[in-house]
Order: sequence, then structure tokens, then C-alpha cells
Amino acid sequence: MESICRNISEFDPPDREAIEHLLGHSLGDDQQVTILVRPGDASSQSPSLPAWLDLYAGLTDAEVGELEQVILQRSSSARVFE
Repeated sequence: MESICRNISEFDPPDREAIEHLLGHSLGDDQQVTILVRPGDASSQSPSLPAWLDLYAGLTDAEVGELEQVILQRSSSARVFE
């Protein structure tokens, strides 16, 4: 397995456009892209992901929105301003 990590700012404009097209959105100069090259036989095996990634599974958009509001309220109230 091979992993390649590069800063977006290092790419020539045509290469950057190709990567952004592949990803479906623009990238900032301060971002990085990592490409993982796996053997062909590994494509049939889906990697095991941690259970917490399904945090929003089964929730409606409205429920996700409510949860997001609570998270944002707590994160802003926990900040200390000096």
C-alpha cells in the first residue's frame, strides 16, 4: 500500500482543477490531499470503520439540526475569552 500526501498549493493549475473536479469542490491553498493506493484485491474488502461514525444514522435532518445547535451552543459557551 502506498500513501501520497501533498499540499494543494504545490499543484499546477490544471492538476489542481483535476483534483477539485474529482472531489467535487474547491480546495484552499492551506489544505492537503492524501491519496491511498491499494492492491487490486483490497478493493473488494470494505475497511472496518469505527461505530461512532454512524453517530447520525437513523436521525432525520431536523434531528441532526437540533443536535448541531446544542453542540454549537456548548462549544461557544465553553470558550474562555481574555
